[in-house]
Amino acid sequence: LNAVVMPLVHSHEQCIEGEETQSNMRNSPLVYFLRFASVKRFLPSYVSITTEKAPSIIPAPIILPLPFANSNDTPLNKVSTRGEITFVAPELADFFDKTYGLVRRFCTASAVPLALRILQFAPQAIQDPSILVGILNDALISFLNNSAPSSPSPLLKLAKLLKYPRELSLNALFPYLRKLHLPILFRLFLEMERLSLDQSSGSDEWMNASTSFIQRVANFPPEPNRTFDLVPLWFFCLDVVADERWVNTDASRGRTQSLKFQLRSSTMGFARRKFAQAQHEYVEIDEDDVVMNLLSRAVFVLYCRTLINAGLKSFNESNYIAPQEEMDEVYTALVNSRGEPQHARFSDFFEVLSHVHDDTWALARFQCELVEAMTPFAPYLRQMISYLPAPERGDDD
Repeated sequence: LNAVVMPLVHSHEQCIEGEETQSNMRNSPLVYFLRFASVKRFLPSYVSITTEKAPSIIPAPIILPLPFANSNDTPLNKVSTRGEITFVAPELADFFDKTYGLVRRFCTASAVPLALRILQFAPQAIQDPSILVGILNDALISFLNNSAPSSPSPLLKLAKLLKYPRELSLNALFPYLRKLHLPILFRLFLEMERLSLDQSSGSDEWMNASTSFIQRVANFPPEPNRTFDLVPLWFFCLDVVADERWVNTDASRGRTQSLKFQLRSSTMGFARRKFAQAQHEYVEIDEDDVVMNLLSRAVFVLYCRTLINAGLKSFNESNYIAPQEEMDEVYTALVNSRGEPQHARFSDFFEVLSHVHDDTWALARFQCELVEAMTPFAPYLRQMISYLPAPERGDDD
């Protein structure tokens, strides 16, 4: 794979650059290479597909060399599992790990044009969704990391470009995204779903879908060492509430309480946390995670600010006084925590926070400034925000 297939992929990509159509990519070395991520295609006679019925062995000729010295080395009495594939031999599971890992490393190291083609054509090569989402996620992060900031954002441009079949909808893939902890790919599918709603839905359908998105975000578990990947999901919720179609009603407030509890979970007392957990499903933020503790509360302040602005369009004072009080409470606590030793290195964050009451600061600017201040080690987070700072004026010559 390293010596033969990958050079073919690179040489072929150089030849067709700018011509990545469905027809000329279907049989390209790239698509063939991506198929190595799914061992079902290569080792079908040693693979048992897990279904609702009893598993069955699929008879088929072997088209790749098996990683055994001879047939006596195959321990058929042992079983290993990867994704939706059940292997009858642990050696085959190891072989799958190696090929799958090689493909994922390739996707992670791809430049923007190649990452884009992987995102477009991986579904042609890989039918197992539990494998496909990992490939798509790696290619997406590579695409974003190597893109330049823009407005619309690289993520939004990508969401408009990709056309996936119905079986790759958010509803179909969400169980895999959640189980494998892939919030960045979840964010892309949320954007694609929102674009689809913009084109075909009425106001009631849009509200129902939007509140459902927010509930899913609040209950989406990140990888333990990558909790900051939740931030773009929170920003998506802010954008939804800021949309002119959002209406503050008892129903919408009730369905979005889970997100508010999540954003405040790192500072809630024991009794309040128990009450919240009994009423709503959400993933808690660790109080010892300093970066996420600050970011979640800052997003909560922006969430309240956005709700207040949305409420002013349709309701009298009694409907938005509660968010105002919550906003003031959390904002004051954040400002007062600036002098704590663990917050000494976050002066840029508190500088951004000081502009919360400045109406000239757009929501996208807050999002951009927060990720640049708190997560400079994850540039792909910045490329999901549609914002470009105004050019600074120079002195006239």
